[in-house]
Amino acid sequence: MAEYLFTENGFTPSASEGFSNRGFLYADGFFESLLCINGSPTYWSLRQDRIVAVLNFLRMEPLDLEAIYAGIRTVLSDRSSEIVRARITFFRSGQGRYTPMSNAVTVVLNVEELESDPMLTSQTKTLGVSKTFFDATPANRHKLISKHWQVLAALEAKDAKKDDLVLINQRNGVVEGISSNILLRFGEEIRTPPLEAGCLDGIARRVLLELPQVKEAPVSLNDLEHADAIFMANSIVGVIPMQLEETLPDRKAGIELTSFLRSKIEE
Repeated sequence: MAEYLFTENGFTPSASEGFSNRGFLYADGFFESLLCINGSPTYWSLRQDRIVAVLNFLRMEPLDLEAIYAGIRTVLSDRSSEIVRARITFFRSGQGRYTPMSNAVTVVLNVEELESDPMLTSQTKTLGVSKTFFDATPANRHKLISKHWQVLAALEAKDAKKDDLVLINQRNGVVEGISSNILLRFGEEIRTPPLEAGCLDGIARRVLLELPQVKEAPVSLNDLEHADAIFMANSIVGVIPMQLEETLPDRKAGIELTSFLRSKIEE
């Protein structure tokens, strides 16, 4: 995986800054994971909105997001693969302990070439329910660097021999999956938990909420057991049909929802 540091001249190849930056020392930052197709980052206007929101939340200085977008396209123009997975990491620059000495932002880009489009090749997966309660706070809607709950849930899923787990908040409400927002189908209606449940303000979630049949609504464990179908969705893999015990995966609806996501990329 190649790494690039954003400067006034765009993204330039860079060795890691090591262990002295605030992202490592204090998890003082956030990130965006995204699919890039034919040299262009996907859903960039939605990502800009999300980046601005978390910059404000963390009280970091504004960034020239158009310059960052142009820099990403320049890096991608040198890649041979049409499909690239990228991660943009933003962390507060400079020194300081809990009180930072600067609110400027360092931006690092990592790119990984893929052999196939994950949104078109993802398969049905198995699902379980986490035994650990997830702390529902407003911070969860942002992609902050600190993801220890998701790491622990991924280890729990591995032990349970499941592909993914449903995360539950302190009120026994359904939140999301390990790395995706969750969707449940009841007849013709599809529900996804509101941000107040503690879930990420996901890009795919935002796009799918444009569909009239997709609604924000609290989801309980009882709802989880009685749903006609369950899906996980993110902007890299699309919409994945899940199998939870007797709840069978709805492959047809998964394909239709992913097709809608892809159509919004091309606009």
